[in-house]
Amino acid sequence: MTPGPFGEENPLGTEPEDMPAKIKPKTEPFSPDLDRKLDELKERAQKAKSVYETHAKNEEKNIREKGAGASNYRSMGFGLSIAYTIMAAPIAGYLVGMGIDQYTKQNVWKNALTILMACAGLGLAIYKTQRQTAMDEADDRARKIAQDKERESKENRERESK
Repeated sequence: MTPGPFGEENPLGTEPEDMPAKIKPKTEPFSPDLDRKLDELKERAQKAKSVYETHAKNEEKNIREKGAGASNYRSMGFGLSIAYTIMAAPIAGYLVGMGIDQYTKQNVWKNALTILMACAGLGLAIYKTQRQTAMDEADDRARKIAQDKERESKENRERESK
């Protein structure tokens, strides 16, 4: 028998031959086709990984070509701006009305200004949306004109080189 970590006698020893039969590690596979199943699983995982990587590369390429990243951020910023406008206007009307009510000792302005500013906030949101839509349409027209000019200049260069 070999000594344990603290100098005491280790009844199990360190060699597998010294271990009792109940606690000997199993070295044979659980089923005869376990290796085949593991190989199939590895192949499927590798195939899924390659499909994912291909898709990720294509998506990244599309984003770079289209410049969709900046457009998405701009759209998200615009949406948040509209949401804040719709939310902030009635709150501001309520607070201003509450101040006027305290100053005049009446209880009318708070409700009236809340409703008035809610309508003004909605109107401002509609105005901002129309203005942004017009700007987007102008950007699209300018982008299309630039692409057309680029295509024409490329065609002219190809004709001149022949």
